[in-house]
Amino acid sequence: MRKPSLPRRLLFFLLFASLIVSGLIGGRVLYRLHTRAQLIQQIDQGIAWTEMGYGQRTLLVEWGLLGEFSPYRASLTGYSCYGPRDGGESRSHARKLIASLDLFPEMTGLGVGVCGLQDEDLASVVWPDGLNTLGLRGNPITDKTGIAITKCPNLRKIGLRETGITDATIKALAEISQLELLDIRNCPGVTREAVQQLKAKLPDCEVMFNAD
Repeated sequence: MRKPSLPRRLLFFLLFASLIVSGLIGGRVLYRLHTRAQLIQQIDQGIAWTEMGYGQRTLLVEWGLLGEFSPYRASLTGYSCYGPRDGGESRSHARKLIASLDLFPEMTGLGVGVCGLQDEDLASVVWPDGLNTLGLRGNPITDKTGIAITKCPNLRKIGLRETGITDATIKALAEISQLELLDIRNCPGVTREAVQQLKAKLPDCEVMFNAD
Protein backbone atom coordinates (compact mmCIF):
# COMPACT_ATOMS: atom_id res chain seq x y z
CA MET A 1 0.00 0.00 0.00
CA ARG A 2 1.41 3.34 -1.03
CA LYS A 3 2.05 5.87 1.74
CA PRO A 4 0.22 9.21 1.51
CA SER A 5 2.23 11.85 -0.27
CA LEU A 6 3.66 14.76 1.71
CA PRO A 7 1.04 17.24 0.45
CA ARG A 8 -1.71 14.89 1.60
CA ARG A 9 -0.16 14.52 5.02
CA LEU A 10 0.17 18.28 5.21
CA LEU A 11 -3.48 18.64 4.25
CA PHE A 12 -4.53 16.24 7.02
CA PHE A 13 -2.34 18.11 9.51
CA LEU A 14 -3.77 21.50 8.54
CA LEU A 15 -7.32 20.17 8.77
CA PHE A 16 -6.66 18.69 12.21
CA ALA A 17 -4.98 21.90 13.40
CA SER A 18 -7.88 24.03 12.16
CA LEU A 19 -10.35 21.84 14.05
CA ILE A 20 -8.32 22.22 17.25
CA VAL A 21 -8.06 26.01 16.87
CA SER A 22 -11.77 26.32 16.04
CA GLY A 23 -12.60 24.29 19.11
CA LEU A 24 -10.42 26.41 21.35
CA ILE A 25 -11.83 29.69 20.00
CA GLY A 26 -15.39 28.41 20.16
CA GLY A 27 -14.87 27.17 23.69
CA ARG A 28 -13.40 30.48 24.78
CA VAL A 29 -16.32 32.41 23.28
CA LEU A 30 -18.84 30.12 24.99
CA TYR A 31 -16.95 30.44 28.28
CA ARG A 32 -16.97 34.23 28.05
CA LEU A 33 -20.68 34.29 27.21
CA HIS A 34 -21.42 31.94 30.09
CA THR A 35 -19.33 34.02 32.50
CA ARG A 36 -21.01 37.21 31.26
CA ALA A 37 -24.43 35.66 31.85
CA GLN A 38 -23.37 34.62 35.36
CA LEU A 39 -22.19 38.15 36.15
CA ILE A 40 -25.45 39.67 34.96
CA GLN A 41 -27.39 37.14 37.04
CA GLN A 42 -25.34 38.05 40.11
CA ILE A 43 -26.05 41.71 39.50
CA ASP A 44 -29.76 41.03 39.02
CA GLN A 45 -29.80 39.12 42.30
CA GLY A 46 -28.26 42.07 44.09
CA ILE A 47 -25.08 40.32 45.20
CA ALA A 48 -22.72 42.91 46.66
CA TRP A 49 -19.85 43.79 44.37
CA THR A 50 -17.37 43.28 47.15
CA GLU A 51 -18.31 39.57 47.17
CA MET A 52 -17.17 39.20 43.57
CA GLY A 53 -13.59 38.24 42.78
CA TYR A 54 -11.10 40.67 41.24
CA GLY A 55 -11.36 38.99 37.84
CA GLN A 56 -15.13 39.30 37.85
CA ARG A 57 -14.99 42.98 38.74
CA THR A 58 -12.52 43.54 35.92
CA LEU A 59 -14.84 41.80 33.46
CA LEU A 60 -17.69 44.04 34.53
CA VAL A 61 -15.60 47.01 33.47
CA GLU A 62 -14.29 45.36 30.30
CA TRP A 63 -17.71 44.31 29.07
CA GLY A 64 -19.42 47.61 29.87
CA LEU A 65 -21.74 46.12 32.49
CA LEU A 66 -21.24 48.84 35.10
CA GLY A 67 -24.57 50.43 34.22
CA GLU A 68 -26.34 47.10 34.68
CA PHE A 69 -25.26 47.09 38.31
CA SER A 70 -28.23 49.38 38.99
CA PRO A 71 -30.23 49.40 41.25
CA TYR A 72 -27.57 47.82 43.48
CA ARG A 73 -24.88 50.40 42.76
CA ALA A 74 -25.06 51.76 46.31
CA SER A 75 -23.47 48.53 47.56
CA LEU A 76 -20.23 49.39 45.78
CA THR A 77 -18.27 51.32 48.38
CA GLY A 78 -14.75 50.27 47.42
CA TYR A 79 -12.84 49.20 44.35
CA SER A 80 -9.21 48.40 43.61
CA CYS A 81 -7.64 47.97 40.19
CA TYR A 82 -3.91 47.36 39.79
CA GLY A 83 -2.02 46.31 36.69
CA PRO A 84 1.35 46.28 34.92
CA ARG A 85 3.34 49.50 34.80
CA ASP A 86 3.17 49.79 31.04
CA GLY A 87 -0.61 50.21 31.16
CA GLY A 88 -2.13 48.45 28.15
CA GLU A 89 -5.36 46.65 29.05
CA SER A 90 -5.09 47.81 32.66
CA ARG A 91 -5.19 51.44 31.56
CA SER A 92 -8.21 50.72 29.37
CA HIS A 93 -10.08 49.06 32.26
CA ALA A 94 -9.10 51.82 34.67
CA ARG A 95 -10.23 54.56 32.29
CA LYS A 96 -13.63 52.89 31.86
CA LEU A 97 -14.01 52.61 35.61
CA ILE A 98 -12.96 56.21 36.21
CA ALA A 99 -15.40 57.43 33.56
CA SER A 100 -18.25 55.61 35.34
CA LEU A 101 -17.67 56.85 38.89
CA ASP A 102 -20.81 58.96 38.74
CA LEU A 103 -22.77 55.68 38.81
CA PHE A 104 -21.49 54.93 42.31
CA PRO A 105 -22.18 57.91 44.58
CA GLU A 106 -21.66 55.83 47.73
CA MET A 107 -18.07 54.89 46.95
CA THR A 108 -15.73 55.74 49.81
CA GLY A 109 -12.51 54.03 48.70
CA LEU A 110 -10.81 53.79 45.32
CA GLY A 111 -7.42 52.40 44.36
CA VAL A 112 -6.31 52.60 40.75
CA GLY A 113 -2.59 51.96 40.76
CA VAL A 114 0.15 51.07 38.29
CA CYS A 115 -2.31 51.22 35.40
CA GLY A 116 -0.61 53.84 33.25
CA LEU A 117 -3.24 56.47 34.02
CA GLN A 118 -2.25 59.98 32.94
CA ASP A 119 -3.48 63.46 33.80
CA GLU A 120 -5.72 63.50 30.73
CA ASP A 121 -7.49 60.34 31.93
CA LEU A 122 -8.42 62.02 35.21
CA ALA A 123 -9.11 65.54 33.96
CA SER A 124 -12.91 65.26 33.86
CA VAL A 125 -13.49 62.77 36.68
CA VAL A 126 -16.55 63.31 38.86
CA TRP A 127 -15.25 62.12 42.23
CA PRO A 128 -17.90 60.75 44.63
CA ASP A 129 -18.55 63.24 47.44
CA GLY A 130 -18.05 60.56 50.08
CA LEU A 131 -14.67 59.41 48.77
CA ASN A 132 -12.28 59.37 51.72
CA THR A 133 -9.54 57.04 50.46
CA LEU A 134 -7.81 57.45 47.10
CA GLY A 135 -4.79 55.57 45.78
CA LEU A 136 -3.08 56.45 42.49
CA ARG A 137 0.26 54.77 43.09
CA GLY A 138 2.64 54.22 40.22
CA ASN A 139 0.74 56.20 37.59
CA PRO A 140 2.58 58.83 35.50
CA ILE A 141 0.48 61.71 36.83
CA THR A 142 1.74 65.19 37.70
CA ASP A 143 0.73 68.18 39.81
CA LYS A 144 -2.23 68.69 37.49
CA THR A 145 -3.91 65.66 39.03
CA GLY A 146 -2.32 66.06 42.46
CA ILE A 147 -3.80 69.51 42.91
CA ALA A 148 -7.14 68.58 41.32
CA ILE A 149 -7.89 65.83 43.85
CA THR A 150 -7.87 68.41 46.65
CA LYS A 151 -11.35 69.31 45.42
CA CYS A 152 -12.62 66.03 46.90
CA PRO A 153 -14.28 67.35 50.09
CA ASN A 154 -13.81 64.32 52.35
CA LEU A 155 -10.43 62.84 51.48
CA ARG A 156 -8.59 61.48 54.51
CA LYS A 157 -6.13 58.99 53.04
CA ILE A 158 -4.20 59.63 49.81
CA GLY A 159 -1.65 57.44 48.04
CA LEU A 160 0.53 59.17 45.46
CA ARG A 161 3.58 56.95 45.77
CA GLU A 162 5.85 56.67 42.72
CA THR A 163 4.13 59.46 40.77
CA GLY A 164 5.38 62.66 39.14
CA ILE A 165 4.02 65.13 41.67
CA THR A 166 6.18 67.93 43.10
CA ASP A 167 6.13 70.34 46.04
CA ALA A 168 3.20 72.17 44.39
CA THR A 169 0.94 69.20 45.15
CA ILE A 170 2.22 68.92 48.71
CA LYS A 171 1.42 72.58 49.30
CA ALA A 172 -2.12 72.06 47.99
CA LEU A 173 -2.65 68.90 50.06
CA ALA A 174 -1.61 70.78 53.19
CA GLU A 175 -4.93 72.63 52.93
CA ILE A 176 -6.93 69.42 53.52
CA SER A 177 -7.48 69.83 57.25
CA GLN A 178 -8.89 66.33 57.78
CA LEU A 179 -6.00 64.53 56.06
CA GLU A 180 -4.89 61.51 58.11
CA LEU A 181 -2.48 59.63 55.83
CA LEU A 182 -0.34 60.63 52.86
CA ASP A 183 1.91 58.18 51.02
CA ILE A 184 4.40 60.04 48.82
CA ARG A 185 7.30 57.60 48.84
CA ASN A 186 9.57 57.50 45.81
CA CYS A 187 8.39 60.82 44.40
CA PRO A 188 11.60 62.51 43.12
CA GLY A 189 9.88 65.89 42.69
CA VAL A 190 8.98 66.21 46.37
CA THR A 191 11.46 67.80 48.78
CA ARG A 192 11.91 67.28 52.50
CA GLU A 193 11.25 70.99 53.08
CA ALA A 194 7.77 70.76 51.52
CA VAL A 195 6.95 67.73 53.65
CA GLN A 196 8.08 69.52 56.80
CA GLN A 197 5.84 72.46 55.95
CA LEU A 198 2.88 70.11 55.48
CA LYS A 199 3.60 68.42 58.80
CA ALA A 200 3.70 71.80 60.49
CA LYS A 201 0.18 72.53 59.25
CA LEU A 202 -1.14 69.00 59.76
CA PRO A 203 0.71 67.57 62.79
CA ASP A 204 -1.70 64.64 63.13
CA CYS A 205 -1.26 63.48 59.53
CA GLU A 206 0.93 60.42 58.99
CA VAL A 207 3.26 61.10 56.07
CA MET A 208 5.08 58.23 54.38
CA PHE A 209 8.07 59.80 52.66
CA ASN A 210 11.62 58.92 51.75
CA ALA A 211 13.94 61.54 50.26
CA ASP A 212 16.70 60.61 47.82
